[in-house]
Amino acid sequence: MKKFFVLTFIALFVAAASYAQENVFIINGEKIENFDGSQLTGKKILLFNVIKDDKGDIYSIHTDEI
Repeated sequence: MKKFFVLTFIALFVAAASYAQENVFIINGEKIENFDGSQLTGKKILLFNVIKDDKGDIYSIHTDEI
């Protein structure tokens, strides 16, 4: 019975991971890999758009240097 629960948990985890969405960050027209917010340090956000689709969200940010 314990094996059943462990295998069920693993199967659910794999299924959930396959449906994981990818978020894309674009700052001033450039796609940013591994966005963590530090890319916005010292910048003023002028425009922020979120585009939603079935694969994830696209965050488009336009900035100006402070």
